[in-house]
Amino acid sequence: MYDNFVKCFFSVFYDIVFSIINYIIKIIIECRLVDIV
Repeated sequence: MYDNFVKCFFSVFYDIVFSIINYIIKIIIECRLVDIV
């Protein structure tokens, strides 16, 4: 049971981290584009 909980936690954790990283990259790209123009 504990093993299952850990797997579930990490799967959700990586999902959240991936979303945050994607969001940050999007912001950086948009800011760079604004900077260039």
